[in-house]
Amino acid sequence: MEFMTIKNITGYRKNVTVDEIPAGGLAVHFDEPLNILTDVDDCTIRGKVKGDITLYRINHDETHLSGRINAVVILQCHRCLDAYEKEVETDFTYLLKPELPVAEGELALSSEDLETADYDGNEIEIGEKLREQILLQLPIRNLCKDNCRGLCPGCGANLGKEECRCRTDQVDSPFAVLKDLNVQSC
Repeated sequence: MEFMTIKNITGYRKNVTVDEIPAGGLAVHFDEPLNILTDVDDCTIRGKVKGDITLYRINHDETHLSGRINAVVILQCHRCLDAYEKEVETDFTYLLKPELPVAEGELALSSEDLETADYDGNEIEIGEKLREQILLQLPIRNLCKDNCRGLCPGCGANLGKEECRCRTDQVDSPFAVLKDLNVQSC
């Protein structure tokens, strides 16, 4: 198996030409700072993205890609707006086929169609596959911790770090006048 190391990647477009994958397969190792989440809001990669990928030609039009990726992603908590780190580590597998022309009208997808991915022309964008895997590992709702109390809607205090600065005795409530009533018991 041939071995290749990803170096000097601009953006996240590192391509491997399918015709250049040797019969014994191609192993790709990466341990580089990759700029693959630049278009995702409130999400950046800290440090290097590390991992290994192997590519095998199954036949003239199918390629098997599998690998492991590890990265630390900096996210912004949706409740308190603080930045926090999340480690992303995952194994993945793709069955890749050349992209077919887009058909007109409605199409029924087979189960095989759902298990394959396309590549454009004769090149597989490895950086795009890494990007997909990192994004799939991110939470739908970014929380620095499960019990994050968030921000006070009145004063904006981060309730996980400080007390609320709102005055509790000035609550604008229609029942506020009732506190001044003298209630006598019967």
